[in-house]
Amino acid sequence: MPIGEQPPSAEIASQETKDPAVYWIIAFFIFCVWLLFSNLLGAALFEPDEGRNAEIAREILLLKDWVTPHYDFIPRLDKPILFFDVVALSYKLFGISEWSSRLSSALAALGCLFLTYFLSRTWFGRSVGLWSALILLTSVEFFALSQIVILDMLLTFFLTLALCCFVLGQSRVDRGNGRAQFLLMYAAIGAATATKGPIGFLLPAAVVVFYMLLTRRWVLLRSMELPWGAMLLVVVAAPWYVLVEYRNPGYLHHFIWEENVARFATTEFKRTGPWYYFLAVLSGGFLPWTTLLPLTIRNLWKRQLDSERLFLTLWIVLPLLVFSLSSSKLPHYVLPVYPPLAIMVGATIEPLLRDSSLKTRWFLAFPPVYFFLLSFGVILVFLWPGFLPDRLQVYVHTTCPRVS
Repeated sequence: MPIGEQPPSAEIASQETKDPAVYWIIAFFIFCVWLLFSNLLGAALFEPDEGRNAEIAREILLLKDWVTPHYDFIPRLDKPILFFDVVALSYKLFGISEWSSRLSSALAALGCLFLTYFLSRTWFGRSVGLWSALILLTSVEFFALSQIVILDMLLTFFLTLALCCFVLGQSRVDRGNGRAQFLLMYAAIGAATATKGPIGFLLPAAVVVFYMLLTRRWVLLRSMELPWGAMLLVVVAAPWYVLVEYRNPGYLHHFIWEENVARFATTEFKRTGPWYYFLAVLSGGFLPWTTLLPLTIRNLWKRQLDSERLFLTLWIVLPLLVFSLSSSKLPHYVLPVYPPLAIMVGATIEPLLRDSSLKTRWFLAFPPVYFFLLSFGVILVFLWPGFLPDRLQVYVHTTCPRVS
């Protein structure tokens, strides 16, 4: 090598440092942080869910009981305690407020954005990664749930982490690597199970098993560290279940059969809906990007299904199918499908943007038009709330006291 000439690695590093796209990525994630965290203190806690969840976390500090959840100082054993412990820890660090109670949801949402960007960049490139993260951030339901005290955003983060780790691990098997990624996958599944029960295990397991079945990659089982992984999953998920059963005998029977099996199989909780319930929720919750779903489905139908898009399709379809078969339906159940759906749409539109023909870019008119109409509608609602139902009028006046 001639004197004074940089080695290839140094030259590549220098090029990456000078690449202006790096600064756009940094600016984008700074914008994400600002958008997610700037308004957590804006509105009072919604009833009943936010107020109840925040109060359960507050009573953890008052009772100094980090094992048994309490509400109105009565044991409430319908959900695991991990999420409430996280909120209680936020209270301990930053004081009790709307901001600290919502912090865990915003942090989990930020984690989902990073994972979505990382996975889509790994598969499809940096531009798709940025588009996917932007689509996820600006989806109505995802952003709304990032701003409230609810378990599902933390669950979505752990599920996304687990499936991203599987993807990264299985891509490194041929090189004799992937052990660390698979072990982290089991830990994330354990944390998801400790956040919301068996669904935290069943959803990622279903996606992985069906993926291996359809791709005939059963050889992955030899590299997935199943014995050590199962032990790690149990170590992460089981201690709380054991402790709460010890302190509250009969808890496991109540939680598994009444809070999970009964919710799924019976109408006892009176949260029923038609089979297309979650399709309707997704159509509204994924706005403004719902307008691009027909184009995404059309492109997916026309092309041969590669392993990446197959994995994303399973990640979207299987949770939708499971939740649709359930007799108990709530809008936020569908949240775990938003990261793969954002990646799928991002991978569809980014190549079209690079097409030299302007005729292929008409579809980008829909999201800005929707944002304009939504903003205009929100402004009208807050200026003249009188035509809203009484409960919504109360919320508008509580959120913006100056609105008359």
